[in-house]
Amino acid sequence: MCGHKLIEQYVVPTLSAETTAPMPKAKDAMKPVSAMTSACGGGCCLPMDEIRKAANAHYSKPSLKALAIGALKVAEVIAERLPDADVSYMVYPSEFAAGVSEKALPVHFLFRKAGRPAVAVVMVTANGYKTTHVMETAEACKQNGIRYVRVFAEGCYADWIVGTKYPGTYSAETSEPVSPETVEFCKNWLVTKISKHL
Repeated sequence: MCGHKLIEQYVVPTLSAETTAPMPKAKDAMKPVSAMTSACGGGCCLPMDEIRKAANAHYSKPSLKALAIGALKVAEVIAERLPDADVSYMVYPSEFAAGVSEKALPVHFLFRKAGRPAVAVVMVTANGYKTTHVMETAEACKQNGIRYVRVFAEGCYADWIVGTKYPGTYSAETSEPVSPETVEFCKNWLVTKISKHL
């Protein structure tokens, strides 16, 4: 079942000529990373209002909308199941890696252990997970000893995010709902992937 494979620990493949849509940038839906991190003295301080605003924004491409909705679903899991985690939202790789391109995909959720970056959770699309910008982020994480976890925001690995089983096309109307057990399994899988490195 696709739902049980939806989140993968990243292994760096060769670069691909595929193209991907850029990060969702609906007007006022996202702010620079400095506005997305809170001085909470540790603990989960995700800007849930901003993440919800991004998920509810209008996008010109369905893949951008999927990324924003996926980020919201992951943020909800983090807030619920890892409430004491030291996590930041939308961190550019240049903040932890020297010489990385400004166009590298931001890390959606960067977890720290003892103040040092430890786990990067990155939302990707089925068609864009091997693009140059995504690969740059993955390589920056690898070179800095940061565990890279990718989460697919659409396609067959996103059953739990979309709420319906992947029908083989992007039409959710023809597919059946994902079971609560599958959703729970996937949430637990994500939490385990993150927490075992914290």
